[in-house]
Amino acid sequence: MRPSSVVRVVLPLLVVVLAAAVAPPARAGGGPETTVVVVNGASPTSRRVANAWVAWRRVPADNVCVLDDVPLGGIVSLEVFRARLWGPVKAFLEARGRLDDVDCVAWSADFPYAVDFAAEKPDKDMTPPWTRLASLNAMTYLWRRVESKQADAYLGSATNPLTNQYYRRAPSEAGLPRDLTDAEAALRNDAQAAVVEKRWADAVKAYEALLATIADVESLYNLACCLARLARPEDAVATLARAVGAGYADAAHAGADPDFASVKDRPDFQALLAKMSQQASADVQPPHGFRARLGWAGGAEPVSAPAEDARDRYLLSVALAYTGEWGNAVPEALAALEAAAKADGTNPDGTFYFLSNKDVRATTREPRFAGAVETLKAMGRKADVLTAGEDGQSGIVPVGKDDVLGAMLGSAGFTWKDGKSRIVPGAIVEHLTSHGADFAHGGQTKLCELIRNGAAGASGTVYEPYAVQFKFPVPAIHVHYAAGCSLAEAFYQSLAGPYQTYIVGDPLCRPFARFAKVAPTFPEGPLTGTVTVPVAVEPPAGVAVDHLEWYVDGRPVGEGRPGEPFALDTTKLDDGDHDVRVVAVEAGAVATRSDAAATVTVANGKRTLALAGPATVGWADTLTVTGKVLGAQAVELTVGGRRIAPVTLTSEGFKASFPAASVGPGPVTVVARATFKSGPAVRAQRAVVVNAPPLRKHPKPDGKKAGLLCALFDKTGKEQGGKDAKPAATLDLATLGGAGQQPSVRDAIAAKGAGPWKEVRIAGEMEVPAAGLYQLYVTAAGDLSIDVDGKPALATTKAEAGKPFGVLVGLEAGWHDLVIRYAPAGAPDLTVLLGGDRVTAPLSGAGIRQHGK
Repeated sequence: MRPSSVVRVVLPLLVVVLAAAVAPPARAGGGPETTVVVVNGASPTSRRVANAWVAWRRVPADNVCVLDDVPLGGIVSLEVFRARLWGPVKAFLEARGRLDDVDCVAWSADFPYAVDFAAEKPDKDMTPPWTRLASLNAMTYLWRRVESKQADAYLGSATNPLTNQYYRRAPSEAGLPRDLTDAEAALRNDAQAAVVEKRWADAVKAYEALLATIADVESLYNLACCLARLARPEDAVATLARAVGAGYADAAHAGADPDFASVKDRPDFQALLAKMSQQASADVQPPHGFRARLGWAGGAEPVSAPAEDARDRYLLSVALAYTGEWGNAVPEALAALEAAAKADGTNPDGTFYFLSNKDVRATTREPRFAGAVETLKAMGRKADVLTAGEDGQSGIVPVGKDDVLGAMLGSAGFTWKDGKSRIVPGAIVEHLTSHGADFAHGGQTKLCELIRNGAAGASGTVYEPYAVQFKFPVPAIHVHYAAGCSLAEAFYQSLAGPYQTYIVGDPLCRPFARFAKVAPTFPEGPLTGTVTVPVAVEPPAGVAVDHLEWYVDGRPVGEGRPGEPFALDTTKLDDGDHDVRVVAVEAGAVATRSDAAATVTVANGKRTLALAGPATVGWADTLTVTGKVLGAQAVELTVGGRRIAPVTLTSEGFKASFPAASVGPGPVTVVARATFKSGPAVRAQRAVVVNAPPLRKHPKPDGKKAGLLCALFDKTGKEQGGKDAKPAATLDLATLGGAGQQPSVRDAIAAKGAGPWKEVRIAGEMEVPAAGLYQLYVTAAGDLSIDVDGKPALATTKAEAGKPFGVLVGLEAGWHDLVIRYAPAGAPDLTVLLGGDRVTAPLSGAGIRQHGK
């Protein structure tokens, strides 16, 4: 029997039956020109990750969306998600007219990972396996359903958990049941109550009445169980056959179910078990290239002209990195992203592994392993099931395998290195467990362990999901990936109900793609008027190109046919330099996208802009750029499509200066655009690398490990005589919080008395485990300054309530002096997090959560 307290929806394995032995190529999920990168502007870590990935992926500067008001902390309310996260991203897309042609939103580091939707669906209105909290990327993917403000639209229901119509389904799933009517829900409740009380005949009567109006797989299975309990073997087996025909495929559960004790030895029952085991090999919907403008209705093909407000139009969404507590260190995240970018089109050799053990985390998906292995082998790939206790395997992680091309794990805890196996660059490796992306919970292995060891992408759930298949990728994720899909597309094609799944990695990674050679030929010299651009396209063997798409500075400007020259109207462009891309889109469902990029100069207005500035600049330095341009009325300077500094016009051009730290460490592109009273504007751009801050050594390394103390002053330290002023109260911050908890400076101060406190001073020593870059991420309201090792890391700044910001410092391993001076505007409210190049578990105490050992 399937217990009603934990609804386990069984969806058959998605398997692709291919005509050829070699997988079709794909660059699915769009490309850099159809991807928007979202950056937390207050976080150097977020900028650091985004700057690097944008450079590796050649994402256009205008496709970078910087948010200013990002909440501090891992979980936000649904209201905050709509107003301060998704709302600004949507506005960014709408302002550029790109809500329909951007395919992917990539969230950089230092964003909340989960959304609490209690305002629309309180806990009291939910029954397992529907539980509170959704992931940031899933709420982005399902944004149209989220905007309906009906929680069940993005959560799903007991009879139909499938909220992702892009999910690749078996033919038996084509007509998944609709939601129950009130009368049907009453019948189902009556049936379940009768089962609990072992009133089998009453349960049969209620289930038969229910199934007269709706084909519910779970109810069919439970009716078969009741009939077997009533010693009606022929009816029981016939009903179970109906359930199997409707998609039930969990042979392991049915074979061990005590309800079927009276029929388990019958040949027809055993034949049904065999059919369930083989059902994973049935024909299913093949992979399909994703485009945001398309709608989905559960069919193999998308809806070509969906309604403007169709809720089943999506946006692929993945987090590039999670660098908070229990997450990855920044170098780990960057190494994984760089390796993923380099893996594109390499067609790596290796084996896809599926781990089998007796844990429910593995058995939940195990019935679908065989079909995935069979299909991968038919595609010319190697695949294997590694079973605990066989051939030296633990069933937890692959043991002694140096060719892990992909893996599906299922266990609560593990250390990847225990298996002494190697992950091939570009591989998707993920595991099913309750807290794989629940970063507020210290137990169970996080998805970040897999990123740390070389996976291009991994996933986990942000809250207790129960061991139900529809919340986790089915084994066919590796089939879709091996067929050439991007990492983002492979994940979303294999997730029926994605609302709690947090996906981390490189969304554009596509190691199995085969790319066409695209070569546009532009006229020599500056372009004017309408120019004719011939394009030579050489697709891979056996592949045809359907059409060409043209982008200028990341924005679409037209389409053309293969073999036909494209007419590029430069009069619609600013004068100056532009990034022009030609994308060849493969004919067929998968729609491979191959591109070529060129920088061209437009000169319709005969104006020029010469932009000058350093190629590199120090983190703590001021970046100054100058430009020569005549007659400009105004000049705008941007990085990542965002205005960054006021510009001073001079007789010969302009000058602008701004802190290098304001654009984050790493490679950035500075774009200048001059406008005039008449005629076209002119633009120019310059690449600049912002060097990271140098490492600081402790001036007097005494190793006393003093910890941190908080002193409260009823007068400012200046009024009382500076640093030697005596506080009115003190507290030892090392006593705050517990393992995995956030110490609250605010609560500790409040416990010392109402104040008002004119100054809060935290001073002492902090330890960092390894040399590298560390970020102090601060939220406060009032005047704030921070010194590290006796030198300012943050000059006195007026901090605003609810607007955190980051301070980046380079530190050698060991102990360092830290002094935070804070003059609160109202009640003291200060949070400081230390993270960066080493991130593991949080260290409680000190009013500071240190992301390191």
